Amino acid sequence: MQIIGIKRAVKHSPNHINNDATIFQMVADQLQQKGHQLTTYHEHEFLKLKPDTAALKDVALIFSMSRNRELLAILSGIQQSFRGQIQMINSPRGISNCFRSNITRILLNQQIATAPSQIIPTAGYAPDDLKKLDQGHGLWLKRGDFHAIIKEDVVFAKNSDEAAQLLANFHSRSIAEVVVSTHLEGDLIKFYGVSGTNFFHWLYPYDKGHYKYKEFKAINGATHYFDFDHQLLKSMADQASVAAEVPIYGGDAVINDKGDIAIIDFNDWPSFAPCRDQAASAITRRLIQALEAMNRPTARAHQELS
Repeated sequence: MQIIGIKRAVKHSPNHINNDATIFQMVADQLQQKGHQLTTYHEHEFLKLKPDTAALKDVALIFSMSRNRELLAILSGIQQSFRGQIQMINSPRGISNCFRSNITRILLNQQIATAPSQIIPTAGYAPDDLKKLDQGHGLWLKRGDFHAIIKEDVVFAKNSDEAAQLLANFHSRSIAEVVVSTHLEGDLIKFYGVSGTNFFHWLYPYDKGHYKYKEFKAINGATHYFDFDHQLLKSMADQASVAAEVPIYGGDAVINDKGDIAIIDFNDWPSFAPCRDQAASAITRRLIQALEAMNRPTARAHQELS
């Protein structure tokens, strides 16, 4: 059986171009070392290819880091055509679920602890909505329709008046809605996981230099190392993984001085830069699990015929 891997476009890897490419290649290498037949594509190559049913007849698994909307639509079409005969990890639906507005709705609907948040249109919104979210520590504004591509896609406002000005900036860039969240004071945690395996890793990013923008470090403040339930963090992350349909995931959480945990961001297939050796092995195991799950019905059928 064939496996296809699709790499993430550079523009969808802000500040993590090499890290994203590295984790993808490590997984691809491990699959090949284990004897699996693998073909990898860059996003633009797969888009040009537009494979038909005949070209995919021997494909059992597609693993993808792509966030390209056109490519996700193609993968969704392949899923519908093959109706479970081709596994996809992460699936196009799961990847879309992690677009900012979508994942915010999922966290809120699943009652997974997160920052007080509201999806607000960049024009025609009620100013009181901003004031209600402002608890005196500032507000985060994040483009709702996608992931952050440029620095201006995630910005901090000191108060609701400044947030209104930033909403106007989003509107000028034709971004229709923004996730506005209350800034939570506490320790920032980054976490990484692969469902179906025992791999889960978390760290204080400012201690290890694993963060995108240094000015955000000043906003979040010094790490206090508040005590918290590590297993609860994993449980919450796993719950978000299932709800978002994203087995390969990462995210951010804030721990307050009482040890309360709030997940403030959740992403499909992050770079795993602080833990890529363990992560690559876990991702490879997860992909092989998907292949084995597909093979079991066939194996049983052969046994029944013999």
